[in-house]
Amino acid sequence: MLVREVIANGTKRLKKGNSRSPGQEARWLFMHACRLSATQLISRSDSEVSVQDSERYDNLIDRRLTGEPFQYIVGEAEFRGIRLHVDPRVLIPRPETELLVDIVLSLAEDSGSRILDVGTGSGCIAIAIKKEKPTAQVVAVDCSQDALDVAEANARDAGCPIETRLIDFLLAADVESLGNFDIVVSNPPYIPQREMESLDDEVRRFEPGVALTPGSDELLFYRTLAESAESLLSPGGYLVVEIHSEYAERVVTLFAEADLVDREIVRDLSRKDRIVTARTAR
Repeated sequence: MLVREVIANGTKRLKKGNSRSPGQEARWLFMHACRLSATQLISRSDSEVSVQDSERYDNLIDRRLTGEPFQYIVGEAEFRGIRLHVDPRVLIPRPETELLVDIVLSLAEDSGSRILDVGTGSGCIAIAIKKEKPTAQVVAVDCSQDALDVAEANARDAGCPIETRLIDFLLAADVESLGNFDIVVSNPPYIPQREMESLDDEVRRFEPGVALTPGSDELLFYRTLAESAESLLSPGGYLVVEIHSEYAERVVTLFAEADLVDREIVRDLSRKDRIVTARTAR
């Protein structure tokens, strides 16, 4: 069969599944299976497809039809123009999290800022900050060595050296060992347990649950971040967190109880409460 015919068949199969962009995914999966660029795909549309390439492609289509996320199948995702490796050890970076990076960059000094990324996962936040603020000292922490392995590889590939540390942020001794920072940023697990079953199937079944939900205590990580702010942040230092839209006022209250000032809720492009920022007194 010709390349265009094989891709057309792949598109038909994906249309029967839950793909939101069957034609686009069919082309990208074929490029991945055959290691072709977009230009090569166009120039070879009337070429014959080998049996081996056809089998590889069918296997990828089969995986996508099970609901496996496209990004895990091809092994990469894009975040702020950076190609990152992703697999089931880490969450797939979301576009809305780019707002978190925007805010950190606007708060960071031109040089020498010390920035801590709590729960780094794939390293997307830390790497994006380092790429755009190369003089910043960026430390990325996670409780999963598997996640840190992914983050470290992504940092190397992006040419953005960051420091990584394996810590349990819920343990006071681990937190105290980190030192002081000008900015602490985090996109912690925040999906309520009651919403887990209603998540898209490919999220609920394939992405790491420990990175999605904090369990029964919805504010667990925000409370810990607030309680740790005094020891982690320099005078006037900022705490910047991504939130569930239902949590905004409660997170602000937690930050107020921790004597953080200049508390602010930031909405995303969908007009949903997405980020809470605050700082320590100077």
